Amino acid sequence: MDEEFNTQVAIETTRLLAQLDDVIDQSSVMREIVDKCERLHCLESITGPSAKTRALRGEIELMEHSLRFDR
Repeated sequence: MDEEFNTQVAIETTRLLAQLDDVIDQSSVMREIVDKCERLHCLESITGPSAKTRALRGEIELMEHSLRFDR
């Protein structure tokens, strides 16, 4: 009986750790999106729209799409 309980605890622990990993990954992506948005805002306030800001905006959109898809 102890072995069965230990197995169940191990399975649940593994599941919870996997969920935690997913949340940490999502958090990292969200921080990266925020950083890129701040950089984009700074660039656009100085230079206005440019090839660099369009590329950065495209990167942000891809990251946001990926984040929504992963959820």
